[in-house]
Amino acid sequence: MKAAVFDFLRKDWEQYLEKVVPKQASETQIIETRRAFYAGAFTVVKVMQVIKRLNKGEQLETAWLMNAQNECLQFCNQEVAEFMGLK
Repeated sequence: MKAAVFDFLRKDWEQYLEKVVPKQASETQIIETRRAFYAGAFTVVKVMQVIKRLNKGEQLETAWLMNAQNECLQFCNQEVAEFMGLK
């Protein structure tokens, strides 16, 4: 099972590299992007573990997920604002 999961992430990374990372990206940019990609995957795993540990009902899990989603959206909005020169 572990090999299949690792293979799954590797295939997703390869698709991301092909479709999203600019073809002219430097080796350093590719390395750092790959690290961020796997860090994101690891965060998903951690979220799943926290939800499993909470095990105190759907309402608490939903609140935890909503807080995580709001944090991600806030980060995204900050990045967009910075990119657009609004910050």
